[in-house]
Amino acid sequence: MKALFVFEYGGEYMMDDLMQGVRRAVPGLQTRLCHGLVGGYVAGGTQPVRILNAAYMYATLPFVMMRWRPAVVLVRTTPPGIQLWAALLGRLMNIRVGCWMMDYHPELEARVLDRRRGAGWVARLIRGIDRYLLRRMSFVIVLDDAMQALVRSRAPAVPIVQHPTWGAVADVTHEDAVDSGNASRGELCLAYGGNLGFAHPLETFETLIREIQLSTRVRIVAIGASSRGERRFAGLAERTGAVLTILPRHPFAGLGKLFAEHRVDAGVVLLSDETSGVVAPSKFSAYLRFGLPTLYIGPARTSSQALAARFDAGFALANGAAPADVRAAAARLVDPAELSRTRANTRGAAEFFGSRSGTTLAAAISKFFAG
Repeated sequence: MKALFVFEYGGEYMMDDLMQGVRRAVPGLQTRLCHGLVGGYVAGGTQPVRILNAAYMYATLPFVMMRWRPAVVLVRTTPPGIQLWAALLGRLMNIRVGCWMMDYHPELEARVLDRRRGAGWVARLIRGIDRYLLRRMSFVIVLDDAMQALVRSRAPAVPIVQHPTWGAVADVTHEDAVDSGNASRGELCLAYGGNLGFAHPLETFETLIREIQLSTRVRIVAIGASSRGERRFAGLAERTGAVLTILPRHPFAGLGKLFAEHRVDAGVVLLSDETSGVVAPSKFSAYLRFGLPTLYIGPARTSSQALAARFDAGFALANGAAPADVRAAAARLVDPAELSRTRANTRGAAEFFGSRSGTTLAAAISKFFAG
């Protein structure tokens, strides 16, 4: 029996981990990866290498499926929309197709089009195609409750498996963060790792910083943001008076040392309401890995929100939170006892998310590869 895996980048640890797990779970299974020409993640879907990868994969996938004749195809949602192309091909060739939903393309693009004058009909067309082909998937893997609810609304009868992303094998061990000592200096240091794009609004974060600044100086450490993200952070610092440090992208393994050097108290995750169920930020995994509580501002039912709601390993606010909620969050963030308690609780959360791997996902989906 053969199974074809489809993803833009070859050598990516989660896909490799899952392929190994599925081979162990389904004896005799042969696997193959269909990927783009250019490896290594490049931010921005309109970058030339991303367009090249997309064109190559859309063009070659039909021939790979026809010549190799897999029984099952599992496709991730990068390049954008490739899962819909695979589903259509699978229907024509009588091949089962499953989708591993990361960022929910093309719903992400449809929501961008919703904001453009005269583009509503294009968004409706995209959603119609997505709904039609999503309902013909053999199964769908989602990352959190919000994404599951959205997929279920589009495809009520399709089997859904919920499983969060996971760190590389060497990165799942939890490390205890130590007290930064900032409280004695009247400071609070917040780190933000990764890109700051349209899915990451600053309004409520800015309101919270202003509230904290009434009693405590705020330092922000921005790591690995794009040039546009850096400009947004600079504007935020100028408007609020927060002290800003901008750092280049760092290897995952080196973040713990960086957090310690800058005496970081908590890591920040931002998510807009309109991207609920469409984007599932994984920034929290780096914070958990190095024992930092998470400050999450965004919609409910996400993995980041669960850190506060389920594990009490962070702080959560809704976008546009009421002034009383902002004041309460600010008071907790500057309370050394609260920071110490949530920091200690990151161990339990890290053990939960760290126990997830390609092996556990393979066990959950192996039944779809049988027969």
